[in-house]
Amino acid sequence: MAMNILGIACSPRPRGNSTILLETAIDYLGSQGNKTNIVRLRELKFKPCIGCESCSKTGICIFKDDLVDLFQKIEDTDKLIIAAPVFSMNINALAKGMIDRAQMYWARKYVLKVNEKPPKPGMFISTAGMNLQGVHDCSKKTIKYFYKMLDVKYKLEFFVNQVDPPGEILSKPDKLTKFKDMLKTF
Repeated sequence: MAMNILGIACSPRPRGNSTILLETAIDYLGSQGNKTNIVRLRELKFKPCIGCESCSKTGICIFKDDLVDLFQKIEDTDKLIIAAPVFSMNINALAKGMIDRAQMYWARKYVLKVNEKPPKPGMFISTAGMNLQGVHDCSKKTIKYFYKMLDVKYKLEFFVNQVDPPGEILSKPDKLTKFKDMLKTF
């Protein structure tokens, strides 16, 4: 059965390594008959969360910017993939800004007690320039929490270290092959 699959590219780089992996995933999943879409956060205009807590009363963010459309796409998708590079030992600022603005989902779930939806599968793709053990730990925790707010089941992850310059992932065919094999389970 064909599914709607949304990929969110969080890298500020047009050809960032995490974005290349996301494009690889979306190309493969699209070739399997699924309807796919990539949203590139670097192309969106959105304000940061200001902690006003209006969403705790209404379940809706006060800002009307490009994230309104993105959040609707997240709600409408059957499967979600987030691709975010590690910057300073966590997800990059674009990704974190999007997650902070999703506070309304936390408010709906835990404050307003709006009914949860059946979980949809989610994948997390991350790349890092360093080859430090645990370099993805903080990012993984952040995305898992984000997915929990959205009623997304954290199903798959793919992390690659030692890919810093844009496009460096393309020089690691073993990693690309492993990634493509893993996609068959999503």
